[in-house]
Formats: sequence, structure tokens, C-alpha cells
Amino acid sequence: MMNWVGLIHRTHFLEKYSKSPFSLAYTRDLLNRKRVNQYKSDFFALEEFVVHNFQGRIIAAIQSELKLETEMSFRQLLQALTPEALDRAINCVADRLFATPLSEITDNELYNHIHFLQMSLTYLTLKYAIKHGDLCLLRRAITKSCFYFGGSMQRNYAYETLYLFHLTCGEASSPELQKAILASGLINWRGKGDTWWEIDREVEIHNGSMKKIIRDRRTPNMNLDHLFEYCALNSEFYKNLQISLYNRFGLRTNTTHPDKPASYDILTIASHVYESMQPTHQGKSPYRVKDLLFAAAGKLGIAIHKFNQKERLCFKTTEAEAYAENSALENLFEWDDE
Repeated sequence: MMNWVGLIHRTHFLEKYSKSPFSLAYTRDLLNRKRVNQYKSDFFALEEFVVHNFQGRIIAAIQSELKLETEMSFRQLLQALTPEALDRAINCVADRLFATPLSEITDNELYNHIHFLQMSLTYLTLKYAIKHGDLCLLRRAITKSCFYFGGSMQRNYAYETLYLFHLTCGEASSPELQKAILASGLINWRGKGDTWWEIDREVEIHNGSMKKIIRDRRTPNMNLDHLFEYCALNSEFYKNLQISLYNRFGLRTNTTHPDKPASYDILTIASHVYESMQPTHQGKSPYRVKDLLFAAAGKLGIAIHKFNQKERLCFKTTEAEAYAENSALENLFEWDDE
């Protein structure tokens, strides 16, 4: 997920075109998001920024479909629309943004907006699938990731997603094993329908708790051996016990901050990208981001062939022969810079 957000950011930030509404640099300056920059950004700030840009562009597309230009009239019409009329408008927007081939879009600004929306939709599908434990959507996100990572020249992630697709969507595993592989990467420690997490994220949170313990209680006896023997398995239990005791005696332990309402920022983005989101818009921008799906489609067949060769070498040759053959296939995803 971190690499997905980074891929969207690298593809569409475009600091050089910070005066153009299709770039994320434009909305960064518009909203004054100081934790988002060109080279290195905090993951949570960057993910929130990407999601708000996606939602703002969707609002602008709906405004365009309903022929509205002002925030107030848009809100008033939403209140007056019937559910059926709103559903028709959303379906028309979905067809225009996600069903139209990118090759048919001649306007570069509109093309860049739709390319961003389609990339972000795949990431949001992955995020939703993990949060709700939806293995079917998770398979769909893995399939799309094979193309996007392949087209973006990220060889390691392209190979990893292709290997994951091989295990969970191909014929290498039975349906029961495919489901077990996908489910083993998720954990739901709250037991609700929308509280699934990536299991490695839970490991990272646990590692963070261990670092906090050894930092806050550093003594000659508090070393790694003591940490693993006495804290690693029961830290969560004692944390909940502490919260219960504090609550019993009326002590506040809630240090979380409320989320800032994002509606103003989303509507601000929508109002500034509205013109360039028009179906009839004819912008003068010379820049057109690389179509990652198209770039991967021309190379994925060769990549799969080499991937299959490499997988067969691991099972049908000796260890020395496999090493010699694999060294010749180390540039598995080697594509032209263009």
C-alpha cells in the first residue's frame, strides 16, 4: 500500500506543472499541505491527500454532469434530487471516467485527471478489500497491480505482484489454498466486519510498542532479552489493563485527536479542477502522463514467459544450474525508458 501511494504520487505530483489543475502539486499549494512534498512525504498525510484529490475530482465530474458551477447550488440540488436521478448521474460519471479508454481522450488535462482517477480507484479498491476482508476485490486489486507496477518500471514490485497473482489467481494453487494464502495476510483483532488489517501492519505496530517500552523504561536490566522474555507477549494485555484501571479511577487516557472535517478541502479541489474536468474541455497543456496500463500490456506477455521459465528452473534443475540460469534472467522486467 505504501508503494501504491508512492507510485500515484510520483506519477501525478508533477512539480514542474504546479500551475496546472491536473497536477497534485497544484492542489498541494492550494490546500497548503506542508507534509506533502515532491520527494519524500509522510505516508498517512500523502494517502489522505490522494484520497481527497480523488473525491474532489469525482465531485467536479458530478457537477459537470449536472451542469452546476457553484458549491451552494450543487448542495441544494443534491438535496432536491431523487435517489434515482442521483444514481443515474453517478452511473454516467462512472462510465465517462472509468469505462472510456484513455487512448480516446485527446485533451491532455482531462486525460491526466482520468488517469489519476483510474490509478487511485485501484488503490482504493485494495484499501477497501483489506478493510472489509473482501478476498474477491483483493484478487482484482492484485491483478491490476501487476499491470501498474509493470508499466512503472518497478521491477521488484512487478515480480512480487506477478508471483502473488501466480499463487492466488492462477492454477498453481487450489481454490481452497488461494483463499488461505489471501486470508493469511489479514488480521481482525476487533472482530467487526470493517476492522481487518494487513498482518504486517500489526507486526509494525507491535514493534513500535516494543521500541516505546525499551525507550521509556531503559535500565541496566531492560535489554533485548528482557524485552522478548517479559514484554513481547503480554504488552497488549497490560496496556488494556492500564486503560481499565485509569478509567476505573476517572483518569483520562485518550490522547487521540479528532479528524479534521475534509468537506471544505474536497469542495475547494472540486471548484478549482471543474473547468479542466469538462468533457468538452480543450486545454493547452503539452504534458501527458505515461499510460501505465498500455505500457505494461505490450511487455507483460514476455515478462510472464520469463517468469514461468524462472519458476520452472527452481523445481526442475539442480541448485547450481538454477543459480546460473537465474543470473541470466535477473533483468526480468527490463523495459524502455519511454
